[in-house]
Amino acid sequence: MSDFPAQALAIRLPAPGGAFGPGRGWHPRLPGLAVFWLISLLALGCAGAPSPGPESTGPVPAAEPASRFAELEPREQAIFQERARAFVADSESLERVEVAFPGDVEALRYRVLDRDGGAPRTGLNGVVEGEIRLPLERVDALLQTQGGDDGWLTWHAVSRDHHGVGRALLVEPRGVSVISDIDDTVRITGIPDGWATAVENTFFREFVEAPGMPELYREWAEEEGAIFHYVSGTPWQFYEPLRDFLFAEEVGYPRGSLHLRAVRTNLLSVRTWRDLFELTFSGANTPERKYAVIAEKLERFPQRRFRLVGDTGEGDPEIYRRLAEEFPEQVLEIVIRDVTGDRIHRPERLRGMTVIPADS
Repeated sequence: MSDFPAQALAIRLPAPGGAFGPGRGWHPRLPGLAVFWLISLLALGCAGAPSPGPESTGPVPAAEPASRFAELEPREQAIFQERARAFVADSESLERVEVAFPGDVEALRYRVLDRDGGAPRTGLNGVVEGEIRLPLERVDALLQTQGGDDGWLTWHAVSRDHHGVGRALLVEPRGVSVISDIDDTVRITGIPDGWATAVENTFFREFVEAPGMPELYREWAEEEGAIFHYVSGTPWQFYEPLRDFLFAEEVGYPRGSLHLRAVRTNLLSVRTWRDLFELTFSGANTPERKYAVIAEKLERFPQRRFRLVGDTGEGDPEIYRRLAEEFPEQVLEIVIRDVTGDRIHRPERLRGMTVIPADS
């Protein structure tokens, strides 16, 4: 999902390969299979490791992650295979990507353009970044033909050998937006309990919602007409599991756009090894990245007011305070779920913020 003002659509598109789908079995190509086994070794090693010491930045890998996999319950094994599947897709490089809209009577295709107006091809990791821009009347016509009275516009990403479907949230110039963290804010990840626990909860266990948070978000949506943007350092490869969890009827978070971290999987790229190491051993949600993603939203919608929601497990209070100082007219409220007892032990960290005790 992406979000954009009505006159412009910003798109980030992966172009995956490999063969994984209902009824087709699990048959990744060789490069994807190598990435899968690398993810397996890292995740299983991290999950099976002892808790880190006070001076450590992450757990020490267990000696035999293969034996750790054998110890998993069948349901845990199935969850791991399901969540790791996006990492095995081959990265299709040098693909030219176009965007089309279902229901478009003119059947137009739009090229994704970079800042210089060029039409970039996908890189080593199968990703192309750029924008397409649509006139307001064109957007209105597409919404009408799609029946998109809920503010969502469906689009198709098309390249030579691939086809993908996405949805974009159209954002009005004025209104209330909720920008929400995910880990330990809307789902229980357990980061304060150590990175090994967080990896277990991410790769091997059913996702669990944070108590009371779906109800609070629905209240904001119903009473204020708020729209939602979920921002996380979680890799884009977890998009489908997170989407299916957050917006499932039994969980009930309001639908919104997801803004996740790009983790490269092409083993020929040095950056891939760095991304995979950070993913499993030190976390992915760097403060500067998160600040930049949220600041871009505030700059793009200067007339909207924003409620920033996070937790005390990582750097959300500091990031949000900085944003409130730089955008004082736009930040409506900072809401922090206290998962570390900071309201008692470090109250100055949460000064001026609305605090929700995790044990409430």
